[in-house]
Amino acid sequence: MSAIDQRLPPTFLLMRCLWYSPDFQYAMFCRNTPFKSNLEEPPDLGMQESIGKAYKEVARSIIYELCDSVEEAVEFTRRIAKGEGRALVLVTGSLHLAGGLLKVLEREMNRKKEMDE
Repeated sequence: MSAIDQRLPPTFLLMRCLWYSPDFQYAMFCRNTPFKSNLEEPPDLGMQESIGKAYKEVARSIIYELCDSVEEAVEFTRRIAKGEGRALVLVTGSLHLAGGLLKVLEREMNRKKEMDE
């Protein structure tokens, strides 16, 4: 996120995103942590919660979920895709988030290869 974007209210940023793609049915908000952790205390998802609420105000038909990690968001997406037949996914955020997604998908691919052998 640029320095300019950080000063803008989250609702404005979400409206800007929805201007181009208003047909999202689900939204997941997660931390940049790639994999699930075994922390005794739940992580602080306050920022994700506030962005989710702002998104809900702008896109009233949206269903949103808060996830502790990118891995949990991928798992949630796979459950949706099973019920829907498929899911088109748009990943937005920092390079850390996009890199975390690539790490999760790479790990899944490697595990699948190991099982096939």
